Amino acid sequence: MPPPSKPWALVSPASRGIGLQLARRILQTTNVPVVATARKELDKTKKEILNGLNIDEGRLDVLKVDVLDEATIGSAASHCASQFPTKGDGAHHLHLTYLIPGLLFPEKSPRQIDAASALLTFQTNALGPLLMLKHFSPFLSKKSTPLPKRAR
Repeated sequence: MPPPSKPWALVSPASRGIGLQLARRILQTTNVPVVATARKELDKTKKEILNGLNIDEGRLDVLKVDVLDEATIGSAASHCASQFPTKGDGAHHLHLTYLIPGLLFPEKSPRQIDAASALLTFQTNALGPLLMLKHFSPFLSKKSTPLPKRAR
């Protein structure tokens, strides 16, 4: 039987707010490599995630992903495929994932509803995570993949 696959984590996006704090917490409390994403300012995002943490900076990779641009999602997934192969002796599996893009245009009355804003909200909050799933689902463990007893 092959050895259990090695875990890694994905947080998208991690440039601010909840995603930033989740990426920091995973790095603080585990030893798994973390892939974080941002639409822009990748170096700034990496610096903010690592700020004050006493960890191996090589465990964090920040990639460009815009959930409204499927090409950036595919590119990030391709990069992860080279870093975290799913087959062989050094196989990896995506152990923990947060896909949390968020956009909100708060309308206070029906008269404030704008079709373009509503469509952008739906594309970002609903279709964005579905496109991420489309490209990152190959990294999920299969039933035949031996996992550690504590896999989640």
